[in-house]
Amino acid sequence: MVIIHNNQIVGIAPFVEKQNKKGLLKWTSLEFMGMGDYRNVIINRQEGNEQSIIKKIFTVISNMQNKWDLINLTHIKHDSTLANYLLKTQYNKHFKYMKECPQIKLSQHKKFEEFQRKYPVAKRTRKRLNKLQRETQYNFKVEKGITEATLDEFMALYTKENNHLVKDKNRRNRKNIYANKFMVEFLRNILKNNEKVRAFTIRDSTGKLLSYKLAYQYNNILHSWNGAYDPNYLKYSIGKITYYEMLSHFFTDSGKEVATLDLGAGRYPWKFEWTSYFIFNYKLQVPLNKKGTIVQKLYQIHHCIN
Repeated sequence: MVIIHNNQIVGIAPFVEKQNKKGLLKWTSLEFMGMGDYRNVIINRQEGNEQSIIKKIFTVISNMQNKWDLINLTHIKHDSTLANYLLKTQYNKHFKYMKECPQIKLSQHKKFEEFQRKYPVAKRTRKRLNKLQRETQYNFKVEKGITEATLDEFMALYTKENNHLVKDKNRRNRKNIYANKFMVEFLRNILKNNEKVRAFTIRDSTGKLLSYKLAYQYNNILHSWNGAYDPNYLKYSIGKITYYEMLSHFFTDSGKEVATLDLGAGRYPWKFEWTSYFIFNYKLQVPLNKKGTIVQKLYQIHHCIN
């Protein structure tokens, strides 16, 4: 949806009409296009009437709601203008908590040593780091933008770890995001030589990739998006070693442009070993007919089980 005012585009709602199927049940939902931990409408803030633009978007939705069974807009940040609009309108009762998004507030610590004293996981990780360094003579590297060859390495390592988790750890519900050729094509286009992309890698003395974290920087917030490690090095807790090296880097002159490290959506225990701070994501689920009500109940049951 595109909102135009005085012949200028002032708002874009990146929605998609999605066809869903679960068993014999089929339904159509209105959802955000794409993927990511935070989703939103795009507003021209210079106009100064953000709430009016969002109101217009939902007026259009209301006029077209017979096209869908369910409005299912997820991953809405708690302090966004969109969240504020939904909380003070008739959508309030349908706007519910979804999940936490832990963040490491680096700017609250003057030195890395101070951070390590507050979070004991850093000290424990340091011991494993020393052992890995002795046995592999690894190198930690920070890259701005990545090549297609590097992305190919990342995909291969992610697939290796994913296979390990599915087969050896019985994580049957885990999916390989790189198995979709359209996703790979999208990532190649958006990641290649993009100065806002950050890649953090650990390689052994021969150059073999042992671990990586892929992130995107927006202003002074670094969003950790994707990562993987070689399962053969699981005993070293190499994922934590990668985060340790990243955090150490952020306290140097070359890394101080990052004030906040966003660990992504989800309340995984390991994230809270590194931080006590988190923000909230919300979701808007509005059933538009009887089928939509059934689907919403299924979502609620699935959430309770998981």
